[in-house]
Amino acid sequence: MISLKGTIIDALNNDAAIKTLLKGQHVYPLGTAPATQYPRIVVWEVVNIDADSADDTVYSSRMIYQVDVFAKSNPEPIAREVDRVMKQIGFSRNGGADDYDEDAKVFFKALRYAILVEEVTGNPPQESQESQEP
Repeated sequence: MISLKGTIIDALNNDAAIKTLLKGQHVYPLGTAPATQYPRIVVWEVVNIDADSADDTVYSSRMIYQVDVFAKSNPEPIAREVDRVMKQIGFSRNGGADDYDEDAKVFFKALRYAILVEEVTGNPPQESQESQEP
């Protein structure tokens, strides 16, 4: 099983536009962000499954990551830059939602991204002609 969480966090933390909007490197894995840091981005893995396998060998994995943007004001400028970076590193956006926490007075933008990653070079074994239906 592979994970791309570190790759995502590094890409977002090292992007100049995101660093400017966050006023520093404020991209964290789930459960590690300072509660009072705004704006901030939190990254977590939602799905990590084998997508293609044969003979006990995994050839690819399908992963979905959620990137949460927390801000005291409109999170859209940060979300646009997150979307740009995630697409640059090979992900496709498959969902997004807005929310607002009245008690904390914090805007929240949840973005979900998917990717299919090959784990082993080469192609899975092909079925023999005998086992295929006519």
